Amino acid sequence: MVFLDIELPGIKGSEIGKRLKADTLITQVVFVTGKPDYAVEAFDMEAVDYLIKPFDQSRLNQCINRVESRVTTLPRRYVITTKSNIVSLDIDRIIFVEKVGKVTVFNTLDGEYKSTDTIEYVESMMTPFGFIKSHQSFIINPVYVKFIEKWADRAYQVKFYYGDKMALVSRSRIETLRSILHNIKCNKLLVI
Repeated sequence: MVFLDIELPGIKGSEIGKRLKADTLITQVVFVTGKPDYAVEAFDMEAVDYLIKPFDQSRLNQCINRVESRVTTLPRRYVITTKSNIVSLDIDRIIFVEKVGKVTVFNTLDGEYKSTDTIEYVESMMTPFGFIKSHQSFIINPVYVKFIEKWADRAYQVKFYYGDKMALVSRSRIETLRSILHNIKCNKLLVI
């Protein structure tokens, strides 16, 4: 979700909005302006909302609710395209993603799937769906985390509810993961 003022120094907010929409379909743009003159331009760009300054907390809450309702209807799929096939993965069934050499491996409830997508690209696509980059080579779905244990001086190891494979969490990201897990009420987490 991005709030953009229409009139920015050197560039129009609508130009930035177009670039964001081109980079990823899941970016939800809200225009904020003191002038109602740009409403048609915002509509043409499929902006989620158009806030006219000054606005109050009630109007902001209405805008956020509108964005949330749109995001929940987004397709929850990740598509892997290779030379020989196309695989559409259900994001809710992805346990974790691992970078192994030049290949990115998606570990799912249905098996492993390999891609040449960079880990950075996968992170940008998966973060809006609750995934976290836990280590330079791992992106995990916190919903499947069973327990975390200290693995080395600078890392932790994550065990998942499904499968025997483990992922790593760097020391700099352990607190972020811990906070997310505490917000997932159904998970029972054991940190050793």
